[in-house]
Amino acid sequence: RNYIQRIFPDGYEIWFYPNGDIKQCFPNKRLFFYYNKNKSCEFRYLDEGYIVNKFPNGQYEKHYFDGG
Repeated sequence: RNYIQRIFPDGYEIWFYPNGDIKQCFPNKRLFFYYNKNKSCEFRYLDEGYIVNKFPNGQYEKHYFDGG
């Protein structure tokens, strides 16, 4: 296994990867990813059907699962 995973009683989970990446899963099933290499973040709103990417220069992008 190439990561450290912590699971909490409330359903929150977090993974730490050797390359500095981090993944978090919240009890409401929303996901957060931090990508260390390019210092960007990704927020997945599975219940609402979209992803938001945040880049180091402050740029945000929103993508819908249905392509809209």
